[in-house]
Amino acid sequence: MKKLLTFMLLLAVLASVSLTPSFALAHAETNFEEECDTLFFQTLNEIIADEGITTVNNTITKEVVYDMRLQPLGYIYYISLEENEGYAFVVNTNGEFEITELYLNAQDPYAEYSGDKVYINIMFYAVWDGENFIEVNNGIILDSSDDVLNENAFYATDYTITTSSETVYYTNRVKNEYGLAKRYPSYLPIGISNGCAAAAGGSIIGFYDRFFPELIPGFTPGTPMGQYYLYKELPQESAALVQTLYNYMETNVNGPGTTINKFKSGMTRFCNEKNRSISFNSCMQGGSFNYNYAKQCFESGKPSILFVDTFTVCTTFDNQTSEQIDYLIAQACHVMAGFGYSEITYTLSNGSTRADKYIMVATGLAIRSEAYFNINYNTIIDEYYSVNIY
Repeated sequence: MKKLLTFMLLLAVLASVSLTPSFALAHAETNFEEECDTLFFQTLNEIIADEGITTVNNTITKEVVYDMRLQPLGYIYYISLEENEGYAFVVNTNGEFEITELYLNAQDPYAEYSGDKVYINIMFYAVWDGENFIEVNNGIILDSSDDVLNENAFYATDYTITTSSETVYYTNRVKNEYGLAKRYPSYLPIGISNGCAAAAGGSIIGFYDRFFPELIPGFTPGTPMGQYYLYKELPQESAALVQTLYNYMETNVNGPGTTINKFKSGMTRFCNEKNRSISFNSCMQGGSFNYNYAKQCFESGKPSILFVDTFTVCTTFDNQTSEQIDYLIAQACHVMAGFGYSEITYTLSNGSTRADKYIMVATGLAIRSEAYFNINYNTIIDEYYSVNIY
């Protein structure tokens, strides 16, 4: 006799995912848990009915799976029917949720690894261990900036990041750079939607914890190395900090994302609770970004926060007579933390000069967590503040 089953659902991980933000690169769906559950149980019950399976002892558990931007993509459902173990994926593929895989007798693909479960594509799984994406089939560390990999990966967001590169050939190159640290904090919004504002704020807090250790009690933000200081890029403690700021900034509460005012009020609340004060000094003048003033603020020891709408970040590779510049370009609102500036002036073979001006940023993107933000190339700067905690 065919029998439709009622399953006990044990929630291994709960996720609350919201709409697109005012200032966040992630454009996640509305709360998709119910949608995924409905699709999964409807499909599973149909399979059981068609196969004439009758069973009493059964459990279903589920955990969130993430895309390679560490945004919630959907769920892996672990299926236990009598003595059989299997799993299924319900994920966002090109804007809608689908069951991409369902096996009633198969081993958990993530069983041998710990970390955040990442679903790249059908039968292509990885984990994020806090530093790298590791493919679970062979233990290989994946290059998250690989164009082919990104073109074939599923993403929870409806924005796109495009890549491009150029080579600048020069007869002379002069670089003028000032950074607040040899390596700076670059925290990520892991497991939360629209969390780039909280991640950027967390990087600012992490920077100042070097001077005010009460900001993150019991935490060592980095290591001095001679005249330099090397911050931990993504310490374990950053996740709880970013989550706290996410809550204090009321991200996704009254609408998608984090407004500028809510960012400032959330940061202020956090600092005040630690018996510290915070100030935001605008580097905008007449609606335009004042790069020279921003440079002065860096030279006075203060990091910055950038609210952008469309932006380009890049890495550069100097080859003595030429420089390769690799770009990531996004048509989306975003928030980043700035920790210095860089100016590169090239004398070209025809005698003309080219001057590229950058802010050194913690991008909030797992694909490239630290980069140069080009202030003049394919970007709109909505607001820019120098931030002081005292």
